[in-house]
Amino acid sequence: MSKEVVSGGRGGEQLDGSVVREIEVGLQKATGGMLPPGRGVEWRHGVNVDKAGAGPLLMLIAPNRGAIQVMGTGADKVGTVSLRRRLAEEWTATPGRVSGIDEQGYLLCHGSRVLTPVGRSALSPVEQAFALARTALGAKVPVLDTAKALSKESRPEGNFVCPELTGVAFREMKLLEEEFGVEAVWTLDGSWRHIDEVGMVAASAAARHDGSVVGGRLEEDADGMPLNAYLGELAAQVDWAHTEGKKRILVGFDAVSPVLALLRFRRLHDRSRPACYKDDWLASFSAELCLERFELVIFYHLKSHTGISLNEYADKEAGAAACADFYRRG
Repeated sequence: MSKEVVSGGRGGEQLDGSVVREIEVGLQKATGGMLPPGRGVEWRHGVNVDKAGAGPLLMLIAPNRGAIQVMGTGADKVGTVSLRRRLAEEWTATPGRVSGIDEQGYLLCHGSRVLTPVGRSALSPVEQAFALARTALGAKVPVLDTAKALSKESRPEGNFVCPELTGVAFREMKLLEEEFGVEAVWTLDGSWRHIDEVGMVAASAAARHDGSVVGGRLEEDADGMPLNAYLGELAAQVDWAHTEGKKRILVGFDAVSPVLALLRFRRLHDRSRPACYKDDWLASFSAELCLERFELVIFYHLKSHTGISLNEYADKEAGAAACADFYRRG
């Protein structure tokens, strides 16, 4: 039976009525004469594999893995091979003259560090996000080179900055901003840690380029499910999508699983979606992305705990949310 027939609500027309009646009689005998229920009304529901080609353009970019996934409106027009090559070139590119990352991880614009809200206000969203992130981490945060940042034995337990890796992420995100006309940037993270006198706590934080932050602790055993690290990461994704009002968004994140779950969820048939873990959260996330206000969402993977300032800033905010006494809404 073709998907056009099923999604159009005409599947019942294709069934053999005599076979259906035979099955009904057999079920009636097997249940001790119980009468069959009334005829069901076929749902004109659509097939989600088709819906995956509609809605906003969604892009998952994981530069360190060399992976790009694209779906939604205009996906066939995105040159993924060319984009992958251009992103790879940013690893060895000479820092830009107008803006870049200095030896301490601060954003430079026209040769000067951008340290104040007034200075950030004149910058692009990506520039604002990186300037804000480094300032929020503070002057005392450890600064490591790439070798130490990538070594579990050398890097500290708390937040730190690696200017080289921060610079690469900045150049790549600037390329995406200019290529796709990004209007807003978010960095987000989840937290799963032990809090004295409380126990294990899950929290989320999503920080926008303008300094606004949404999130908080997750309520214990929400919806009857034990909390875990994944729920904090997924909550942060849901929160930014619910909050944002611009059309073209760039999201920096470090946990790939919630984004992969979303992309898979959007491809699943309606009947299969309830089997997904936290399907209600994924449904909320997917529904927000289907709203007309979004034209483009780029999910850009930032490798965690490598000193990329944007990710370290999100990690710091998620840690603060875990220690706070307020809960995220929803």
